[in-house]
Amino acid sequence: MGEKKPYLAVLLVQSIYGGMFMLSKAAFNGGMNNYVFVFYRQAAATLFLAPFAFYFEWYNSIQFSCCLSFFFPPV
Repeated sequence: MGEKKPYLAVLLVQSIYGGMFMLSKAAFNGGMNNYVFVFYRQAAATLFLAPFAFYFEWYNSIQFSCCLSFFFPPV
């Protein structure tokens, strides 16, 4: 199974790209504006990835108090 993992990863990525292409083709054929489609795509990606980002990066965050963050904003 170990030597087949790269092939399975490629199949998964290609399936996602194919599904995204078909979804975008159907949306554009239905008359959706390009800017609206990009907004919805970015919003969906944010909603999907935000929980993973919060889970995997919570230990790297710096705890700021309200007063401290006012005088020293994060870069």
